[in-house]
Amino acid sequence: MNRTAALALAAALSLSACRTPTAPERARAAFEHAEDYGAALTALADEIDFTCETLRELQANAVDPRGSNRETFETFTRGVKNLAVRRDEARKEYARMNAETHVFLGSWGTDTVTLRDASLARQADERRASLQASFESLAREDLALQQKIERYRLELVDLATVLGHDLSPRGFSGAAAAIARAGTGGSALRAELALLATRVEGARAELEPLRAPAATPVAAEPVGN
Repeated sequence: MNRTAALALAAALSLSACRTPTAPERARAAFEHAEDYGAALTALADEIDFTCETLRELQANAVDPRGSNRETFETFTRGVKNLAVRRDEARKEYARMNAETHVFLGSWGTDTVTLRDASLARQADERRASLQASFESLAREDLALQQKIERYRLELVDLATVLGHDLSPRGFSGAAAAIARAGTGGSALRAELALLATRVEGARAELEPLRAPAATPVAAEPVGN
């Protein structure tokens, strides 16, 4: 690429970086972050499943003269720690999706307020309000579910503390009720996470026809001799 072409490309990139994103570009950003949020919910559900399975394995092998149950316990405690990591990742992805959606819907409302045609203005407001309602519903469900997940995580922390001092049959006998609650609670949370992920996918489907297509990568120009 010669100097003139390089300068022209740099100027174009600078202008592109400074310009205000279009409505379809904002919709695409919200769409992509919604996809990331859905993936984070699935990863969180998988972590809960793994941790519950490890806890069941621990209980099943309460009598283990070889001591390998200690290794399973360490896997369980790592799962509990990873649950906090996955929860934080889901929160972060939700915040990103929410921010992009807020910008998109806010700019939509600002753009349409100047419409002079009452019929067009009403249709635009109804369409935007429908989409906004979908994401507001997601916000309420996310908040309620995150609170449940935190309570559940703390229950697992308590179990890890108790079992960390006593992996004997007597220790598991004393923790049997808490272990049963953890299993039931884990199953319920996985079902709720799956339902929320489905609803996120539904919100993405509403955004899909509004979004701009992803930019096609431009192949690098061969360097001349």
